[in-house]
Amino acid sequence: MQTTPEMAPIGQQENVSLARKMAWWVLILPALMAAALLGHNLSLLNFTHVLSGVLWTGADIFMGFFLGPIMGKRLSPEQRGAVIKWLTPHSHQVKNMI
Repeated sequence: MQTTPEMAPIGQQENVSLARKMAWWVLILPALMAAALLGHNLSLLNFTHVLSGVLWTGADIFMGFFLGPIMGKRLSPEQRGAVIKWLTPHSHQVKNMI
């Protein structure tokens, strides 16, 4: 059975940060909000505002209730550092996304 990069063990996966994988949300929602403002479309503005809030709240709940306890109790300090490094973008990655 062949393994895809998603199925590979954590140490052997391609090193792509979460910020790189999820950057399209960061770009699409503000563009939709700008289009709604320029087009005077209150429904689209309300939709993008609510969707942005739902995504933010979902990420916050995931971090607080799921990732926090797992990192605190089940991961070694080295593993915690690797998770934090994977979750947060580096300054050169942010410059390349812009």
